[in-house]
Amino acid sequence: MPELVTALDTTVLVEHGTFDLLDDGGPQRAGMDFADRARWLAAGPNAVTVRSAAAWDHVAGLRLEVWDGPAPEQPGWADRRDAQARFDSGLVEVNPLVDAGEDEEAVELAPGRYAVRAYVAGRDELLAVQHQPDADLDGIERYLIQFWPVRQ
Repeated sequence: MPELVTALDTTVLVEHGTFDLLDDGGPQRAGMDFADRARWLAAGPNAVTVRSAAAWDHVAGLRLEVWDGPAPEQPGWADRRDAQARFDSGLVEVNPLVDAGEDEEAVELAPGRYAVRAYVAGRDELLAVQHQPDADLDGIERYLIQFWPVRQ
């Protein structure tokens, strides 16, 4: 049975409708198709890009989990997407281009190929309050992103 290796609970600034998880160990390309509104997760070499339901800036809840094998299914989320990514250094930072600073948050993986499973909740709720000028958008949208090594 797969075991949880490490987890990081944090928040992430969603800027212009997206946030990234990046490894600066090599070229980064998630390959997000911004024309396809149904596609909210993209992954590729050294990058995972997540697109929010909202195009405006807000703070989303984020939990990253690293597993030693396929993570168990997590019920109770509104949607799920699966992808694969390669990480060259294994240090995967949370939104380093936006939240760059002294206190960068990251998870450490061994370099290699990983399955990426992402869950989201709160997208509909976020869209429902988008035109309410006094609405506090922070924390409405929440993500769980899991990584585990792909056996080759």
